[in-house]
Amino acid sequence: MLIVITQDPEVRAFCQSASSNAVAWGSVFLLSVTSDQSKATAELASALAGLTEADGLYIVAHGNDDEIGDDLEDGRTWGWTAAAIADLLAENLTVKPGVIVFDACGGSVSTFSTKVALALEQRPSGSKKLEGASLYGRNTSTSSSFPSPKQVATSVDLQPVVVG
Repeated sequence: MLIVITQDPEVRAFCQSASSNAVAWGSVFLLSVTSDQSKATAELASALAGLTEADGLYIVAHGNDDEIGDDLEDGRTWGWTAAAIADLLAENLTVKPGVIVFDACGGSVSTFSTKVALALEQRPSGSKKLEGASLYGRNTSTSSSFPSPKQVATSVDLQPVVVG
């Protein structure tokens, strides 16, 4: 499943285009642009809970090492910290995805996936259901097609971390 958690119309359009290769991830879920932060978080939780295939989860956003989502000039903002994403994953996923990719185009995104893995490991209730999951970070232009779940482990532009 590929989930788009930005309101950026260019990113959203690309994710729905054939050239994005989003189809390799199964269904594409876009949060509603009319949602505020609270509703967007509820939509994201619902999408995560609906993941039924254990082959992969791909999350697309703008971001940096501390937060992903977006920050639009008109003041509409969505944002989730690594700890918030870890909580959403741990509380809503019913299956352990084969891989989880965070694709955040931004000036400096190199450790967001690592911070999510650490946040999962530091949760009071633990991260048993996601133990051993491979998390990847990707920081490329949104005009670059998405690798398929089977290509993730061999893609040189992805940085892996395993939840321990």
